[in-house]
Amino acid sequence: MRNFQVAKTKDRMESEQHSVWLNAIIVIGMAFIVTGLLLLMSSTPENIGSLFVDNPLRIWALFAIALVILFTIHVFVGNMERDGRTAQKYLLIVYVSILVTIGLTLVCYEFINPYIAPITLLPVIITVFVGRRIAILCDGLFSALLLLAYMLVGPTGNMLSSEVMSGIVSMLVGYFVVFFLNRTSNRTRYLVTGVGIALLSMPLAFASELLVQLSSGTVDPLAMQGVLMESVKATLWSFAGNMLAVSIFLVTLPIFESVFKICTDFKLSEYCNFRVKVLRELAEIAPGTFNHCMMVGVLAESCAIAIGENPQLARTCAYYHDVGKTRSPEFFAENQHGGVNPHDDIIPEVSAKKITSHAQYGYDMLKKRGYPEEIAKVCLEHHGTMPVSYFYRKADKISDGNAELAKFSYPGPKPTSKVAAIIMLADASEAAARAAVHKVPLDVIVGNIFKERMDYGQFDDCPITFDDLHKIKMTIIEVLDGIHHNRVSYTPKI
Repeated sequence: MRNFQVAKTKDRMESEQHSVWLNAIIVIGMAFIVTGLLLLMSSTPENIGSLFVDNPLRIWALFAIALVILFTIHVFVGNMERDGRTAQKYLLIVYVSILVTIGLTLVCYEFINPYIAPITLLPVIITVFVGRRIAILCDGLFSALLLLAYMLVGPTGNMLSSEVMSGIVSMLVGYFVVFFLNRTSNRTRYLVTGVGIALLSMPLAFASELLVQLSSGTVDPLAMQGVLMESVKATLWSFAGNMLAVSIFLVTLPIFESVFKICTDFKLSEYCNFRVKVLRELAEIAPGTFNHCMMVGVLAESCAIAIGENPQLARTCAYYHDVGKTRSPEFFAENQHGGVNPHDDIIPEVSAKKITSHAQYGYDMLKKRGYPEEIAKVCLEHHGTMPVSYFYRKADKISDGNAELAKFSYPGPKPTSKVAAIIMLADASEAAARAAVHKVPLDVIVGNIFKERMDYGQFDDCPITFDDLHKIKMTIIEVLDGIHHNRVSYTPKI
């Protein structure tokens, strides 16, 4: 055992070392690309040539600054997720966003007007796909990088230029974008925010360009009209630039969702449409399971709201958590409708295998059809490593107490997210409440579900707290009480 652990540790160290070198190469490569784009943006070809000959230290200083900024972003994003693959995906989104924003800004600076540059596109993309904290960090560092580029390699090194001031305006507006947007905003809010930040940028752009125009020296009254006209033009360009940023984001949103498999509310709403092939098949092949999933969706959404998770994601995961039952729907009680039970003709071990296999089959089905990992892995995790108690007790009775619990348990893994834990608890609670024969109080039924899963350590790999579990429990009881309410008997027509 000791030799195995030493070998495993050595492999882990080699893997970590390889990862460090790979990340270093990525950051250095990005720094070279960003430096090159900033040189093209902030300086003329003639000035770049003279810089390489007369003062190459300025270019290397810009490269060093870009390297430090990108390294800072890399560290922050890389450490924000426990899942290494998710962190790498977020890093790729950030780097692509930076390159796209620099490219568009370069085109606008060179051929149109500095104030129309859609620099706010960067915080918009990162806020929606990665998170607010990283968006704030990237907005500030990227704007600082633009300003330093003009100071170091600009034609005049003048801070009071339209290019520099437009960057400052975009940075300030970017912070408002981060404040008003989040990962779960709807299309209306994006458009309203786009108009709002565009209007907000107008007085900032006017004041900035007025300062640029007045910085050239004393302006006589006759020339003041031209100064004001340039400031008004900057104001209109700034409005157009911020609207352009939001428009570009809405156009590229489906591309980012598809390429990076990120679950925005737009995509989640599409997944919840009952015309989607997977849900349509579930309703047709396993109608009992479909209705169960709908009820679990109601519970999961309420629970997610109670503990501050994404309710749309919870509802979507609930709709799909049992899609694996479409392979053998007749083996699940909710689809038998009082008919023949195939479990009566097979041994408990085979029955347990039929039941537990739906988790893996559901995961494989969703991954094959291109569903995000966030949704697909809930199929695997919503039963964790819980035993199929009915068939275990049946086998234990037949074998005189010699049945192995492991053969009658789900393979796992246990829930690794709060949403997966919500689905586990909502799924079991809904099924138990529906199956209750006698008038057992809901708080007893749900309490037993929670206790059993905690006793089996199903939340050991999940960042859920006791306070979260208490809120989930109370929410499930409240919602189930509303679902299983009493009704007055209908009197037949006389």
